[in-house]
Amino acid sequence: MVSLSLVPSDFSIIDTSSIMAFSGAELSNPDKYLPYRERIWNHLEKMIDSNRLKTVPQVIPELAFNDHKSYTRILPRKDKFVLPAEHQIEIGALNIISRYPTLIDKNQSYTRDPADPYIVVYAKRWNASIICDEKPLAERTGVRKFRRLNIPDICQNENNMLCQSLEKYLKGQGIIPIDYSP
Repeated sequence: MVSLSLVPSDFSIIDTSSIMAFSGAELSNPDKYLPYRERIWNHLEKMIDSNRLKTVPQVIPELAFNDHKSYTRILPRKDKFVLPAEHQIEIGALNIISRYPTLIDKNQSYTRDPADPYIVVYAKRWNASIICDEKPLAERTGVRKFRRLNIPDICQNENNMLCQSLEKYLKGQGIIPIDYSP
C-alpha cells in the first residue's frame, strides 16, 4: 500500500482522451483547442509539477501508441505525473471491468492494459476528480451512441465520483475563455 504522504490530498486524474483532445491527436477534431494548445500545455505541466495533476500508469503506453508527441513531452515528468502501482488497484480494475464489461472496447486488439478502468479505481481510491474528454451515452449521437460505456457513464453510476470534461476544467481554471466553443 502506498503511503498517503507520497500522494497529494487534492489532485485530479487526467485520461488519455483529454490529452489527445488538446494536443491535436484526436483525429475527429485535431484543431479543437489549437488557439490555446501551448497555454494548455503550460498549465498542465505546472499542475503536474505542483502535484495537482496525475494519471495512471496505463495512460503512458496509451499515449505512446496514440499520441507520440504528447508522450514525448510528458516523459520527463513521468515520475511526478504517474500514480504508483498498487496491487489493490489491479483487483479493483478487474471488478470494474466485470461490472461494466462494455467499458473495454472488445473490437480493439489491445497490446496494453486499457486505462479507463484504472482511472476509475484510482479516482475512487484517492477521492480524486477525473478530467476526461469522453462523452457520456446521454450526449452521444449517431453510430457511436451505443458503442460502449465511457468513464463519465461509470462515474455517474458510482457514488460520489466527480468527472468533468476537459473543456469544463479548462474554463474553470481560466485557461480558455468561458465563451470558447471548441
